[in-house]
Amino acid sequence: MRAMLIIFFTGLLAVSGCSTTDPVNMMGYATRAYERAVRWGNLESAERFRREPADNWTPAIRERLGRVKVTGYEVINSTLEPDERHMSQTVRIKYYYDADLVERTLRDEQRWEYDPEIKQWFLVSELPTFP
Repeated sequence: MRAMLIIFFTGLLAVSGCSTTDPVNMMGYATRAYERAVRWGNLESAERFRREPADNWTPAIRERLGRVKVTGYEVINSTLEPDERHMSQTVRIKYYYDADLVERTLRDEQRWEYDPEIKQWFLVSELPTFP
């Protein structure tokens, strides 16, 4: 019985150590979810990761961005500041427009901030423009 209690409490401590309220763990979840939104071309969902979403989504911008197909998303560099509340990330995104099928590459410099009150990371830089 004593061995069972030791195993139970050891497991409980291991699970509590993997808490998703830790800013570093939460950063990984946020950046992967953002990557999936960009990768699947759902830029309106990606916009929701921003602290202050843009309100300039005109029909022309929506139409142009709707034609972007992302073929690659590679994190080149990621730096978490010592306060664990700010992070910068450089990403290489490969994409093409469905009309011309020419693959292009852009470098996206991202800046993220953690809000400890609501335990959430926000993108404070702009979304990629896909020129």
